[in-house]
Parts: sequence; C-alpha cells; structure tokens
Amino acid sequence: MKAFLLKTSLASLLAVFALSIAVFSETTNFRLAFNNSESEGIAAAPLEEFTVNVYPNPNNGKFDILTSGKGEIKEVIIYNIIGEKVFHQLFDDVSLKADISNLDKGLYMMQVFNKTQNKILTKRFYIE
Repeated sequence: MKAFLLKTSLASLLAVFALSIAVFSETTNFRLAFNNSESEGIAAAPLEEFTVNVYPNPNNGKFDILTSGKGEIKEVIIYNIIGEKVFHQLFDDVSLKADISNLDKGLYMMQVFNKTQNKILTKRFYIE
C-alpha cells in the first residue's frame, strides 16, 4: 500500500510540475530530461537556439548581421545567386556590419558559422 501511495504522490507531483512548466513555457523555451520515470528526478535546461537576422532586408548592400541565443559569429560567407563567393570574413562577435554595396542588385545567400555551437545557418537577403 505504501508503494502505491508513493507512486501516486510522485505522479501527482509530476503532473503539478508539468502544469507549472506549461504556464512558464509561454515565455521561455526549455528542455526536460527525465532520468527515471519512477523517482530519479527531473532536470530542466534552457534552450538557447542560435539565430541570425539580417537588418535591413532588403538593403542597399550595407547591413547588420545580428545573432541571438548562444554563440558568436565565427565566419560569414556570402554567395551570389549563381553560387560564386562574393564576401568572406572571419569574425569573433555576436554582430557584424557588412558593406557589399559594390555588388550588383539581386538575391544573395549568406552562411553564418557559429563558433560556440559549431553550427552553420543560411540566410537569404536582397540588395536593391
């Protein structure tokens, strides 16, 4: 009987915890890790997804590359629409001001390499 009560109260505790996390999750991203469904415990770790934004977009060839989340920019490579590399810069920060106003108007693809998470993100932007 005691084992049943322990499991029931643990299940109730998990349900209350899950409900409070659901309310909390409306403003914060997070990840849950369950070690053991019986009684080992619960761990919560915030997710800090690395994102990149180009501002303004479209632009005149002068723009800012802004990141959010965990990580710094390691390298930026920009390609024109036919795949030619037109810009390459090593960097060590969370933002970068780029000036490629000498290039033609059109669509460009940018690869941003994240130093911390070792990720590559691709963004499209337009020069008008």
